[in-house]
Amino acid sequence: MLYLSPSSFLGEVIPQPFDKKAIQLGRKKLLAELELNEGNDLQIRGRSYGKNDIINYFEDLLKDNVLEYHAAISQDKVLLVFLEEADIQPGERFAKNPLYTDPSFIRWISAWFTGSFRRLTLECFKSSGDLTLATLFSNPYLMTLADQELVWIDVAKLIRDNIALLNRFQSQSQQRGRHWIVRNSVRHTIRISAVSGLIDENYLRMIELLPESRFSELRNRYAFVIMQAAIFTFNTRSYKRDLAEKWIVNARSLAVSPELKNQIQNKLLEFKRIRKKSIPVPVRIIIIAIVIGSNLFRMCGTENNTSHYPSVPSYKLPVITPDTSKGVMSPARDSLLLRDPTPMR
Repeated sequence: MLYLSPSSFLGEVIPQPFDKKAIQLGRKKLLAELELNEGNDLQIRGRSYGKNDIINYFEDLLKDNVLEYHAAISQDKVLLVFLEEADIQPGERFAKNPLYTDPSFIRWISAWFTGSFRRLTLECFKSSGDLTLATLFSNPYLMTLADQELVWIDVAKLIRDNIALLNRFQSQSQQRGRHWIVRNSVRHTIRISAVSGLIDENYLRMIELLPESRFSELRNRYAFVIMQAAIFTFNTRSYKRDLAEKWIVNARSLAVSPELKNQIQNKLLEFKRIRKKSIPVPVRIIIIAIVIGSNLFRMCGTENNTSHYPSVPSYKLPVITPDTSKGVMSPARDSLLLRDPTPMR
């Protein structure tokens, strides 16, 4: 439910301070327009209003302090646009007004503020609008704790859905043709492009903006499944190991638990160790010699022969799953084993 100011409702600027007589005249005007419209609802700012809606709106205006509340909103252009359009530009701030700490005012405005807050928050997660979300969260929350929790419930569901998708992604074991074969034998294709946006640094920054006291558990679960997705990608896509390493760095930043941070850090060091050993020193020397030799041949005008480089050994990192009964992360029984480099002969 979005807010509609008296000026927007009447389609004209109402002089301030709001006068009850002007409000009554505006009510009569709209009811007359409704009659001329043959009883059909009036369209005001893209919303339909019938006779009862109009009467209730103006009756609310005449209640104690309500005109004062509307006047305060009309003087705060940033808050007004936010309430009416669910939008705020990066860096914008609501006006400083003592009324914004008044419990009565917050109870009155809460439903409208919550509607805009929820809509913009979910839109930011959809479009990776981390700067907009940071601006929104830096402004006062003009809503009750109960309404605030309703927003957090929707955000938590979105995060759990992301975790479920990442879990399905990292559970894929091998590829046959165009389909991945999942451990539960269900054919389903989940490509890197379908999950990479959920592990992007800007996207995770928005999760880090959420109240840590409310979302610390979900942040740990999210960070853990990102680590698993990184391991899966590292093991199955050797040409995506740069991306896998970036993911695990992002997972470390997202995690709240010190134990989980250390676990992810150790996995990152393992990544780096394996990548460093992926091309053994003798092979590096051979490659360098081939490159230098080919350049010498070229300089001498000699036709080069195609060289075949020795194959690079692949390595598997163990996939681990959380042991929720003990509150720790433990290796899965069906984990992919870490293979040490094959000695060169």
